[in-house]
Amino acid sequence: IPEWSFPEASVKAGFFDSPLLVMCLVAVIGLLSMANPRTERIFDFIFWLVLGLAGLIIAFLWFATDHSSTKMNLNILWALPTHLLVFWRNRRTELMDNYFSGTAILAALTLIFWKFIPQEMPTPAIPIVILVIVKGLWRRYWKKERPAKIWDVA
Repeated sequence: IPEWSFPEASVKAGFFDSPLLVMCLVAVIGLLSMANPRTERIFDFIFWLVLGLAGLIIAFLWFATDHSSTKMNLNILWALPTHLLVFWRNRRTELMDNYFSGTAILAALTLIFWKFIPQEMPTPAIPIVILVIVKGLWRRYWKKERPAKIWDVA
């Protein structure tokens, strides 16, 4: 098996080109989008779609392939593939309220136990996990429209 050696980066990454800054900006944009229902709808559509796709990729690499480096990837705790089932949903139902409550609780538990998880979780993901918590609780408890019945899925 050949060993590869990679040269050291000649330019050190600074704060302004760091993933943490990008994720903080995404989180701030997500929080600001909550002030306007239209921008919130657009942001939420993209946000939950991207998180769902990330979760689907994590699940696929974990369960459907033989990549040892992606086994037991616990980032799936906050990037759930099930977000793909709800990313287009704007209408509140009891089922959606319960889904987003569960998502917020799971993300909060992930954040609380971040340092104790047996995998090194990426620090730049923390603002996104916080945004998942805020968005989940926002959709459950503070959004103005009244929830429809659980069987009203339209």
